[in-house]
Amino acid sequence: EMQSLHFGFFLPWVQVNSWFSMMHPFYYNETELTLYRNAVKLRYELIPYVYSMALEGALTGMPMVRSMPLMFPEDRECDDMTYQYMFGEHFLVGIFTDSVYLPEGNWIDYWTNERIHSKGETVTKPCPADRAGLLFVREGAIIPTQAVKNNIGNAPTTDFTIKVFAGKETSYTMYDSDAESYGYEEGLVAATEFTQKTKAHSSEITIKPVSGKFENMPETRSYKLEVYAQNADKKVSKVSVNGKSVSDFQYEDGKLCLDLGEVSIHSKQTVKISWK
Repeated sequence: EMQSLHFGFFLPWVQVNSWFSMMHPFYYNETELTLYRNAVKLRYELIPYVYSMALEGALTGMPMVRSMPLMFPEDRECDDMTYQYMFGEHFLVGIFTDSVYLPEGNWIDYWTNERIHSKGETVTKPCPADRAGLLFVREGAIIPTQAVKNNIGNAPTTDFTIKVFAGKETSYTMYDSDAESYGYEEGLVAATEFTQKTKAHSSEITIKPVSGKFENMPETRSYKLEVYAQNADKKVSKVSVNGKSVSDFQYEDGKLCLDLGEVSIHSKQTVKISWK
């Protein structure tokens, strides 16, 4: 039952099917309720990522839930996989299983931040007691999130936390619209490109000016960065924002947190991190 909870929250549409039995969350025991709360909170955090996927699907036809053969067409191991899939570009979701196949490359366990170098192999991992299923992200993933709210509302998100899993060189485009009308069908969509490039001793992360527009588009956004080092043992020697050294960041257990504050959507933000 809890595995189906994990599956349900990584679909385009989430609905508690409780019309025919007593499946309301407030009837769960404390263990199940914790799993449910954590799943709901993560889904709400990921609304910018989920909404961007929905707009991308409307614009291009690319589905939000992506089969393994679609994403890894050259990997014959992926041909018949039915117990795992990609949720958008970055997340690999394992459902009804404690084993997943990780295509060649570096992956991060989203629950523990453990990095796994895969040559194209199946890994078996226990799921944490407070989570309902396995979840991984690709190295280099750039994931826009927001603070958990009791009500999402129908206004565009303006306060973002961008999670960056340092890797060689990647980019990600986040789509946004007015969150209310069908204007996206007429091209009223804004796109924001994020890039990251990591070498042995440095990472450079950019937030490019927003392109495109929609009705009543906010002129400013607030950004926070969470940057996950390739190795948790790395230390940070210097951080700069738009060429100016800053010291008001936090770094612990391989995660760097930096608040860029409120910035114009027409400006470019460049963050450089020196690792040692």
